[in-house]
Amino acid sequence: MLGFRFPDYVEGIEVGGYHLHFIDRERRRGGHVLDSRSGAGLRARLDPSNDLHVELPPAVELADPDLAAATHAAITKAERG
Repeated sequence: MLGFRFPDYVEGIEVGGYHLHFIDRERRRGGHVLDSRSGAGLRARLDPSNDLHVELPPAVELADPDLAAATHAAITKAERG
């Protein structure tokens, strides 16, 4: 499992909060993590990086005040039904 924690102010580019992905041992399947349980042998590593460089296509307009709310609602609907 690999993930990031994005602050709330990045809504519109990413979803604020935790964003986790997984890949199976054979590296054939992967995707978003929507729920998990830990068992024995859990190991976590943290990277304290605090810089993120994102380049957006020219057509992406982040000045729209409704963008963050619309993005969050759409992703919530897709991931949680």
